Amino acid sequence: MATAKKSGLFALGLLTLALCLLPLRAQAIVLDWDSVNYSSGSFSQSFDIDSGNPGNDVTVTVTGNTGYFAQNINDNSNLTGGYSPAQQSLFMNMNYNRENQFITVTVTFNYAQGVEDVSFSIFDIDRSTDRNDSGYTDNIVLLGKNLNGSLVAPTTITTHSANETVGFGTNIYVRGTTGASDTAGSGNADYTFSGTNAITSFSFTYGNDSSSPSDPGNQWISLFDITYKPRVPEWHPGLIASFACMMMVGVRRLFF
Repeated sequence: MATAKKSGLFALGLLTLALCLLPLRAQAIVLDWDSVNYSSGSFSQSFDIDSGNPGNDVTVTVTGNTGYFAQNINDNSNLTGGYSPAQQSLFMNMNYNRENQFITVTVTFNYAQGVEDVSFSIFDIDRSTDRNDSGYTDNIVLLGKNLNGSLVAPTTITTHSANETVGFGTNIYVRGTTGASDTAGSGNADYTFSGTNAITSFSFTYGNDSSSPSDPGNQWISLFDITYKPRVPEWHPGLIASFACMMMVGVRRLFF
């Protein structure tokens, strides 16, 4: 009888442990600019936003012609993308003096297996309403990088009435076509890297379309909240606790 009880307890323990160790689908993580503080003027900053991943989870780095920021890069609600109430986004106000100047913003996900189901928006990609060959035409070239280090295009890019996509594949980009209000969603471009094809980072260059004049003037965009799912197993603490309780109950029944 004791042997049967021990065998039953052993089988129960194995079953429960197996359930505990089954990887569950990772929950979505959000880099929410209302919940973090970007240091004004910084060209590199990391954020610890995922309690299931030790250390910093996302790093934002800005390179290129950074001397042409008209004001410090910062998270604020200067551009709202049509959201009400207004939310913060990472604001970049540039004053390039040549058409071939640009900055590159790189968002790196600090996960060994990368991340998937990435989505975000860039606000206010538009064209100067008083252009007449004397104003800017926003141009955004954005690509991801997979686990092999190869460049990959977004799964989808959804443009709105003040911008359009040009090209295809890894040669695709978004450019402004008309003016957009700072509080409207007409200048938004919505990006996704969908499915299980993991990426480790994405980067975009922000400059002007080749048709812009030599001194395109002051222009701005902002990067809105970034949602992603880690491509790693996450263990359910409730199942682990259940395993411990069931084992204790089994031991008690067996020996007492």
